[in-house]
Amino acid sequence: MAESPKRDKTADYPPLVIGPGDQLTITVVGYHHSAGSVAGLAFSNNSADLPTDYMVDSNGSILFPFIGSVKLMGTSQDQAGTLLMKKLSRYLKYPQVTVLIKSTNSYNVSVLGQVAHPGKFLIRGQATFLSSVSEAGGPVENADLGGTILIHKGKKTKLDLGKYLQGGSTNLDDPYVYPGDIIMVPKSGWPSTAEWAIIASILTSGAIVFSVLHK
Repeated sequence: MAESPKRDKTADYPPLVIGPGDQLTITVVGYHHSAGSVAGLAFSNNSADLPTDYMVDSNGSILFPFIGSVKLMGTSQDQAGTLLMKKLSRYLKYPQVTVLIKSTNSYNVSVLGQVAHPGKFLIRGQATFLSSVSEAGGPVENADLGGTILIHKGKKTKLDLGKYLQGGSTNLDDPYVYPGDIIMVPKSGWPSTAEWAIIASILTSGAIVFSVLHK
């Protein structure tokens, strides 16, 4: 399998959107309220004592004070804030809503195998193959750098991680990784570099003994 060309990040890179299992931080600020309380919630210093942490359920919705269940799945952070602001405007004057995705269940790349910290990692910006491996702590000693696999939409591409780490080739493009991509760094075949050192030491000792016995 040949090295893959770098994909055009501006043309097809998917935006960060809200999905089931995501954790959100939602703040409502900068509004005026009527005297007293609304829906049993007390107000203090022009702000309601609203919760800020929300978990998106399996249907892609959250349960928000005043307005009940709101489906946010598939919306960006800005779109979700605008949607909540419109719904809250029935109960509050001039609400300003900020939605932040604290953790996501889908906007990740998985780095597995012989790396220091295998697992799922949140894509920050528009991540690349090498930056994702670095996020996982880099390869460990027994990694087969030349056999590293990038899986994108079920398609496997073999990449030589060693060449990317050397950074000496101007012909290598560091491909972008996308939500759901998997990077697999396999274990090298026996023996590893460390094991070769041990074997060499044993062989050297054996050769010396052999030569002594045959003098």
